Amino acid sequence: MKNVPVKNSNETLISRVEERLKQTGLSARAASLKAGLGARYVSDILDGAKRSITGDKGQKLAEALGTTIEWLTEGRKPQEQIDQETAKLLRIWSDIKNNDELKKLFLDYGEYLTTKKK
Repeated sequence: MKNVPVKNSNETLISRVEERLKQTGLSARAASLKAGLGARYVSDILDGAKRSITGDKGQKLAEALGTTIEWLTEGRKPQEQIDQETAKLLRIWSDIKNNDELKKLFLDYGEYLTTKKK
């Protein structure tokens, strides 16, 4: 994935990360490790050393914090907490949405699974 620069000030990214840390009860280190990133990744954001986040790393951090990368970086979409499975589905969709064949398979299989339960 490409770099996703923060469109608002770095302070906005910092405040959003701080908000999610507070709501999830995670420390900066715990969130970094939960996301599978370096132990100082979130601390570097909070200290202002990291001014933007890359798509892959940002996505992992958003999942660990139970939100979306769009909310972390731009304030778009509701900030409400989403579960890990939903975050994973959103990441998969983001990865395949430009591939018509994969997108169709994904949607068809999802529809099959939801109708199979009935």
